[in-house]
Amino acid sequence: KSSPRTAAIRFIGLLLVMGLLIFVETYVYREILDKLSSFPNAPRSFTTLFLFVISLLLIVNCLFQGEKLFYDEEDRKDTATLPITPAKRMLYKFVLLFLIQFVLGLALEYPIFLSFGMLAHKMIFFYFKGLLYPVLGFFFEAGIALILLYPFHLLKQFLSERPLAQFLVAAFLLGALAFAYG
Repeated sequence: KSSPRTAAIRFIGLLLVMGLLIFVETYVYREILDKLSSFPNAPRSFTTLFLFVISLLLIVNCLFQGEKLFYDEEDRKDTATLPITPAKRMLYKFVLLFLIQFVLGLALEYPIFLSFGMLAHKMIFFYFKGLLYPVLGFFFEAGIALILLYPFHLLKQFLSERPLAQFLVAAFLLGALAFAYG
């Protein structure tokens, strides 16, 4: 276990990195949106595309968080002796996953709603609806992530003992991303 001082330093570092990420994300979004605002319906289409990319990143994050929450061996050992039913344990983990994804989704997606709303001169109700977006998005993102969670866990177990397979999967992913970029 880490000391409280180390945990505090990590937390402050995480907040700084998240703040920087939100700043860069919002800046890039606003700059592109300003350039596209002269075309009709382009800002709305770009916002949809931008939120879709963020949703894909949140699905990947949910996959990693879910794997950490639902397949942790130490957690099983620690909670096996507690008088908590397995159903309640799973419910608590699901609620924790929801809270993590909601906070991350709110931090990454709500600034986009604010920027779009200010540029499009939206009414106040739009900003309140924007608060619901991470909640509703969670069910989509977590649904896909939880469907892929068990195959992801099996793949991770398979790759953990095979460095050559890790290299081949990494090369394939890099090639696919390079192809998608080009």
